[in-house]
Amino acid sequence: MKITSKHNIETKEVFAEGALGVSMQILIGEEQGSSEIIIRNFTIAPNGYSLHHKHDYEHLVQISRGEGIFVDNDGTEHKVTPGHNIFIGKNEMHQFQNRSNADFEFTCTVLNQKHNSTS
Repeated sequence: MKITSKHNIETKEVFAEGALGVSMQILIGEEQGSSEIIIRNFTIAPNGYSLHHKHDYEHLVQISRGEGIFVDNDGTEHKVTPGHNIFIGKNEMHQFQNRSNADFEFTCTVLNQKHNSTS
């Protein structure tokens, strides 16, 4: 067992073409002793956005702070706020946008691809 606080975990800026104002923390991962689950915390600054992208694995997103826009596989925009949970399937295009004047924050939970098959 390991207890951590996001307030003591390093925040790293996400530098990628097609993303703006995104930072990430790894809340749970190999450094915390988890070989199978990774939980990342993302913060998107006002007027920022993540990549419009897809993965070859499923993941779960939980909105924890602020107000944002989730763009789904079909390009439909959904307003999301704390308490919303989003399941994103394999190879589904998605993006998060922050059109507000405050930070937008969410966690993303995935299985560690090093230790689990994606097929």
